[in-house]
Amino acid sequence: MGEIITGKIIGVAVEGAIDFRAPYSNWERYCTREYDEVLIELPDKRPASNQQKAKAHILMKAIADFSGDTNEKTEFWLKEIFNKHYRESLEKTYFSLATTDMTTARDFITFLVSFCIEYNVPLAKPLYELCEDIDMYMYQCLMHKTCLICGKHADLHHCEGSTVGMGGNRETMIHEGLEAMPLCREHHNECHQHGQKTFNEKYHLPNGYILTAELCKKYGLKYILT
Repeated sequence: MGEIITGKIIGVAVEGAIDFRAPYSNWERYCTREYDEVLIELPDKRPASNQQKAKAHILMKAIADFSGDTNEKTEFWLKEIFNKHYRESLEKTYFSLATTDMTTARDFITFLVSFCIEYNVPLAKPLYELCEDIDMYMYQCLMHKTCLICGKHADLHHCEGSTVGMGGNRETMIHEGLEAMPLCREHHNECHQHGQKTFNEKYHLPNGYILTAELCKKYGLKYILT
C-alpha cells in the first residue's frame, strides 16, 4: 500500500503536462521505497448541483421500492457497492450527496442508472432523462437489449448513414464501427417514420453508439477479426 500525500498544482503546460508540488519530509522512506511513478487525484471543487441530487434521490427511491428496503438502508448499501467497486478515488470514503462534488455525483448517478437497467427497476420517469452519461447509458441499454427510451425489450436500430436497411446486407457486412441504438418496436418505427434527426431532437439524444466487437458478438453481427 502506498502513501497518500497532499500537494498543489503550480502550473499546466499547453500540451497537458501538470506541474505538481507536494511537501515530503521523510527522505529515508523515499529512498528505501524506490518510488518511481505516482498517482495524482484531481478533486473536483464544484459542488453537486440540485438537479444531480434530485436525480440520485429519484433513482434510489425507485430501487428502494423495488427491493422492499427502506430509503435509508437502500442508500447505505448502494453507496457501499459504489465506493467499493465503481468509485475511482484514492480515498474511497463514505460521501453525502449534500456535500459531494459534481464528478462523484455524476459517477454515482451513472452507477444507479446502470443498476436500474441491469435489474429492470421500474421508474415513473424515463431513464434517459435521469442519466448523466448518455454514452454509458446507451452502452448499458445495448448490452441488456433494453430500449433506451421506454425500457422495453429492444432490437438493434442502425442509425441513418450506416447503409443497413438501405441496401446493405446485415449478414455479410461488417457492423463494427457503425452507429446504432437499442429501440423497442414502437420507438424503432417512430424513428423510421420521422427520421433520425427529428427522433434525436425529440428525445434529446446526441447520436447513436458506435458498435464495438463486444456488442457485435452480443447481437450476432459480423465484426473485424484481429
